[in-house]
Amino acid sequence: MNLSVALLELLHDLGFGRVEDLSVRDGQTVFDPPPRVVATLKMQAETPACEGPQLRDFSLKQSAVLLLLLIRQMGDGKIRVIQVRHGLPVTVEVERPVV
Repeated sequence: MNLSVALLELLHDLGFGRVEDLSVRDGQTVFDPPPRVVATLKMQAETPACEGPQLRDFSLKQSAVLLLLLIRQMGDGKIRVIQVRHGLPVTVEVERPVV
């Protein structure tokens, strides 16, 4: 499986939360070691679960495209945090070397 697709599926499955310490090597995500995934859960009265469309049923949203471009341009590095809402990246914290 393409690692970009694996990352997008991870974000989609997470829904709300964050992905921490994701390594990037040669402009590609690295899942060894795996990133830390922290889910944000809303405590409320139960509502019926609704099964949404699968990830492959959608065209890429701008935030997902921008994340993939950022990863490609990084070369080597580490993404400290990807904040996720509704299965999409909303903010990204990138570790940069001091120059």
